[in-house]
Amino acid sequence: SESRRIHARGSPAAMAQTLSLYLLAFACTTLVWGPLSDSFGRRRVATLSLLIYVVASAGCALAPDFRSLLAFRALQGLAASGGMTIGRAVIRDVFAGPRAQRAMSSVMLLFALAPALAPIVGGLLHEWWGWRSVFYVYGGAGILVGLVFLFRLKDERDLPEDQLQPHEP
Repeated sequence: SESRRIHARGSPAAMAQTLSLYLLAFACTTLVWGPLSDSFGRRRVATLSLLIYVVASAGCALAPDFRSLLAFRALQGLAASGGMTIGRAVIRDVFAGPRAQRAMSSVMLLFALAPALAPIVGGLLHEWWGWRSVFYVYGGAGILVGLVFLFRLKDERDLPEDQLQPHEP
C-alpha cells in the first residue's frame, strides 16, 4: 500500500530505526567475524563480508518498502562489522609493537572520522540525487574496498611464518 512505500522525507523516528537496526546488527556480529576469519582465512572472509555489504547496499537503494529497507539495513550492519573486525585482526597478524600501534591508530582515526563526515556527505548526496544515492555510494565504496582486498591483501596462511606476529591467548 501507499503508506508502506518509502518516501524521500521519512519521519525522524523511521530514519532512527534504520540506523538503530544497522548498529545493533553491527554490534552483535563483531564477535562472529573474528573466529570465522581465524578458521577460513582473513582474505576469504573479508571478501565475503564485503560482498554481503555491497548486496545489502544495493538492496537498501532498491528497497520497495520500509520493511525491506530495514532488513537490508540490518544485513548491511552485519557485513560492515566484518571489515572492522578483520581489519584489526590483519594488523595484529602483520605488525608488532610501535608499528602495530601506529597502524591501529590510523584505522581508529578513520573509524572516528567516518561518523562525523557521513551526515555531511549523506546530506549532500540526498539533496543532489535523493536518499537512494547514499546507498549506491556505499555499494560503490564496498566494491572498491573489495577489489583492494582481493588484489592487495594476502591471506595470513600465505605469509611466511617469520612475518606473522605471535598471538597471545
